[in-house]
Amino acid sequence: IKKEKESFSSIKGSENNSLSYIEDKTMTLYNVKDKKVIGNYKSSDKLMREIYYSEDGKYVFVSSTNDNYSIDKEDYLKVHAFDTDSLNEVNSIELNAGYISGMLTKDNNVYMLLNRTFKNDFNMLVVSYNYIDNELNWSKTYDGNWGKYISKSYAEGTNEIAVVNSNKLNVFDASNGELIETFDMKGEIIKVYSYYDKDIYLVFNNDGSVNYVSMESRNNVEFIGKYELNLDKYITMTKNDNGFLIVPQNENRVIYYEANSNKSIKKEDIKLDYVEDDSYKIKDIKKLKKEYNVKNKNLVSKMFYSKDKKLLFVSYTDDSFAVYDTKEKKLLNMIDDVVKANHYYGKDKYGRIYIGNISDAYILDKDYNKVGYIKGLNKIDNKNNRVIVSNNEKYYSLPIYNLKDLLKKAKDYLN
Repeated sequence: IKKEKESFSSIKGSENNSLSYIEDKTMTLYNVKDKKVIGNYKSSDKLMREIYYSEDGKYVFVSSTNDNYSIDKEDYLKVHAFDTDSLNEVNSIELNAGYISGMLTKDNNVYMLLNRTFKNDFNMLVVSYNYIDNELNWSKTYDGNWGKYISKSYAEGTNEIAVVNSNKLNVFDASNGELIETFDMKGEIIKVYSYYDKDIYLVFNNDGSVNYVSMESRNNVEFIGKYELNLDKYITMTKNDNGFLIVPQNENRVIYYEANSNKSIKKEDIKLDYVEDDSYKIKDIKKLKKEYNVKNKNLVSKMFYSKDKKLLFVSYTDDSFAVYDTKEKKLLNMIDDVVKANHYYGKDKYGRIYIGNISDAYILDKDYNKVGYIKGLNKIDNKNNRVIVSNNEKYYSLPIYNLKDLLKKAKDYLN
């Protein structure tokens, strides 16, 4: 498709070679394999918004409305169902909502997660609609909620849909819309995935944590160790067969995590001691707090020096962390989310500082900002430009990279 001046407000594709896109009030259906336009649908409404496909790609859904996102008017939109072989409209339904946050299909039913705003009120709407028989199966409204994602269980014998709003995963009976269970996460949920053979949901949170939710046992546990997403405050992510493409908040970049992708990791036949607690005793900490006029004195947990004693580190009970200059006795930086640091590992050849404890280590740049995290760090080996980490009483070495090194490696994923 060659387009130069036109812009698409929405575009979606499916696995059966179908591609749909919206220009102004017209949706075009295009067959990618045959390189031909199947047809065009021009809406009588003012706006066309979202496009979704059925799971088998045989049907495409598009929403239209006459409301231009006004909070002073009641929200209404139409959802149209089309056959992708001919772009014939099968059926349509009008709903009291303004936004579709997600849509999925099962058999002849489409399950829609919608949101509505009117003046100071907002609510979440979950709908089951049979687009072949043109029947509304059920509709549930939840005041004061805003829906983000919708998923479903693929396990044999189950009939569930899962809906995310903020930090909650709500699981419904797909046959009648009744709530089965609600699970709370510690962070805001950015994506949820379903296992294909078990009644289990994998929930990714904006703080980098991952939760494992089992409907079989009704358990919700944080998945420790398998997914090490080590920079916090993400906004969205996408899973593929080997890893995750994830977008940090307020940063102009994306990060790709992949299991077992680093071929430079080597198992080492060595034995290292546990890292030491370098912090001073309570009586010495009292003197240092006074000498440096330390902030938040009552929250101080640990205080320790760098090896050359040019820096003083302060660890707080609320997981904040401070770096002080020992010559001028002034605060250089305060950092959040540094858990119980009590050990100075040293610097790498790029001047970055490593601090932490027996299980968690943090990397600080030259301006003392947190730029990385390493689980199970044991030693920095500057001679060979590597770090050594432990996992289940085994030791592994891996190279230390700078930004230039990483960008060079990233090119392999951009072809």
